[in-house]
Amino acid sequence: MLLQKEVVSSPAALKATIEKRLDEQSELTHTEELESILDLIEGVETVTKQEKLLSIVEEARDHVEMGRVIVFTQFRATQREILDRLTEEGYTVHSFHGGHSSQEKEQIVKNFEEEGGVLVSTDAMSEGRNLQFCNIMVNYDLPWNPMRVEQRIGRIHRIGQKRDVYVFNMALKGTVEEYVLERLYHKIDLFQQSVGELSSILTRLEESGTTFEDEIFERLVTADSERDLENDFDAMAVDLQEQRELAEKLEEFNSGVFEGFDLGASDD
Repeated sequence: MLLQKEVVSSPAALKATIEKRLDEQSELTHTEELESILDLIEGVETVTKQEKLLSIVEEARDHVEMGRVIVFTQFRATQREILDRLTEEGYTVHSFHGGHSSQEKEQIVKNFEEEGGVLVSTDAMSEGRNLQFCNIMVNYDLPWNPMRVEQRIGRIHRIGQKRDVYVFNMALKGTVEEYVLERLYHKIDLFQQSVGELSSILTRLEESGTTFEDEIFERLVTADSERDLENDFDAMAVDLQEQRELAEKLEEFNSGVFEGFDLGASDD
């Protein structure tokens, strides 16, 4: 599952994990396959996500106050690669990850607000930070769990935000990322729902002992063809829509029940 996520994040992220596995385990059963992947990585000349990101931050620099953009990635290796490229292109950059102390994190956010530029963050930023002074976000790679995507967006799309918020979701064509975005997230209207609604939708799945990511990975590895994979993701979207409808009906039922009780203080 990790390699599937890294391959669509960046060559750097995938390379770091494969090299680590080859170094730590001399008796890997798939050594030849991993080494062949390393050869393919070395042959990558253009990282298309980087090129797309550059076009977004360039436009932001021309049209947005202080050119502020937040870029989210799940992997530190991808983060370093993005920071290096943006620095080469002359952008003011800020790095935010879980390795920083609380005081350092506060200073990073303050610097980003005062200096502008591009903040490149791991999901260490996805909760508990209010960044309404920025209104452009790029999901450089997409978490498979929609709650994590919503948590990222919630950093800037919240009470106190006075401008339209623009969220760019990147997905490589022909990969699991494209299926997650196009056949799942768009079908369940992820980007129109609140955290509370998403939580209700996912509750039944989590109670069954499996995770959302497990469900996606199972479909990915068991599908016999691309068409089967498309159908599997469509079916997953339908199931999630049904879970939302059930959650809404349950909420309506509970509201009706409690309306029948007088919960006020007694006059006696």
